[in-house]
Amino acid sequence: MRRALIAVALLMFVAGESGTAQKPADGGRGYGAGFSSCGEWTKQKDNFMNHQLQVQWALGFVSGSTWVATTDVGRSVKETDAAGIEQYMTDYCAKHPLQQIVEGATALMRELGR
Repeated sequence: MRRALIAVALLMFVAGESGTAQKPADGGRGYGAGFSSCGEWTKQKDNFMNHQLQVQWALGFVSGSTWVATTDVGRSVKETDAAGIEQYMTDYCAKHPLQQIVEGATALMRELGR
């Protein structure tokens, strides 16, 4: 497991996309694997290293969003776990291949905030 985490960290460091600013659909600015398409999420599902990069991005997005929602905004957010987040994203991306991964993570946050 430690080797996999080190490899993911190295992959994030050398991957050109991880440091490239990309425009999200809403016109904002974003960075990293979350600004790839959901079609890419589905395509990379069988590539452990690439998929883990995407999953870790989604986990970080949900963690950060949850932190802001609960500490800064004072909203309650339903609890989940990494497996639940990954499954939600996999299902979302299968239904919305042209959307960006960040849009799936945003939809998940809306669901958790209900």
